[in-house]
Amino acid sequence: MSELKVKVTAYKGLIVIEPIEPERGASTKKGWVPIGPGRLGSVLCKTKGQLGVSREAFNLLRQVPRGTDCIGDLGWWECGDGSHAFSWFGSAYRVINPSKAIGDREYKVSPALLRDCETILNEVPDEAKAAIDGAKGKPIYCWKDHDGINLED
Repeated sequence: MSELKVKVTAYKGLIVIEPIEPERGASTKKGWVPIGPGRLGSVLCKTKGQLGVSREAFNLLRQVPRGTDCIGDLGWWECGDGSHAFSWFGSAYRVINPSKAIGDREYKVSPALLRDCETILNEVPDEAKAAIDGAKGKPIYCWKDHDGINLED
């Protein structure tokens, strides 16, 4: 397994996005662009070896419909070189309700995408569980405060 930059898990029917040390290796040249000044979300340009998705989260990601805009709560698309990119709008430490979310116009979650990411155990961070449980059913959009990253380049 390569070095994961982002893990996606599921908890109580919600999608939990966990960047792994988002400030490390953040650079457009390196293909990891977390939220920060001038950026409304995060993009992982090559998912192979860098994106871990639990099967539980994968099933929730499949429930999110494709939208018509170039940006959505989630994006997962094929790039020109055959690799895949994954993106999300909002906080780096995001919680997404699949019944309320919408993907971008290129968003498509197919079983083939499982080959272009790492399948991981559904190990949700305790901090994310606590934030979701503390919301007591009210909408929650992030599970950890994060100011964003200034890119190296």
